Amino acid sequence: MTLSISRFWIATVGAGRTRGKIGMATCPGWAPRGYTSAGAVKDFEQDMGAIVRWAPSLVLTLLDHDELWEYRLGLLPQTLGEHSIPWQQFPISPTGIPDEAFELRWRQASPALHDMLRAGSKLLVHCSDGMLRSGLLAGLLLVELGCRPEDAINRVRAARPDALTMPEQRSFLLRQEIARRADPARLAGAGQPGQSALGTQPASAAAHLVTGLARLKQTDSEATEQREPSPLVELAKYRQSR
Repeated sequence: MTLSISRFWIATVGAGRTRGKIGMATCPGWAPRGYTSAGAVKDFEQDMGAIVRWAPSLVLTLLDHDELWEYRLGLLPQTLGEHSIPWQQFPISPTGIPDEAFELRWRQASPALHDMLRAGSKLLVHCSDGMLRSGLLAGLLLVELGCRPEDAINRVRAARPDALTMPEQRSFLLRQEIARRADPARLAGAGQPGQSALGTQPASAAAHLVTGLARLKQTDSEATEQREPSPLVELAKYRQSR
């Protein structure tokens, strides 16, 4: 099922053999330059209404720090929180090709996402266009949950026809399948800290995941504290200035 509101789309794909669902979306509330402030606010409210009705257990923003400013997302965490929808940022390179830093963080976060989807949760991922990065993450989750790469690509493209068209992304998913077959425990998250604490209910799994991602973000922030302020601090300042 694909839910559309104005320019905003949530394309849904079943999470492999699990009961969960993955939604891929454009950036909520994004308005091109030239839109009036009133129009941008109306777009954001419409898009948030679509998200609330879709009822995800977690929203993952795949944009980096600079893009959070560019796409005017200062109100997103707060607005989702008002509807009791957890939010976290999990940046992927704007090129749509995961780098080493992403892969290291993904190994720590993905087991909880797997648990969420196996428990029947709905995960909403969004980037700027709902295709390049959102499609990659959806395809990656499908492969890790047991789909063959071509099957994962076909499922994602059935929901988002322009997703996963880059040869580099296809090669990346193929490498994940090879790695999964060579070492199933690695992609299953065996030995990851805190894995035993993950719940089997959607709300429990989502809560543990948000906690884990926040811990990762705190570690990253401490490592870069001398170079730039925390994105969440910047977003708080941005909200106050609106």
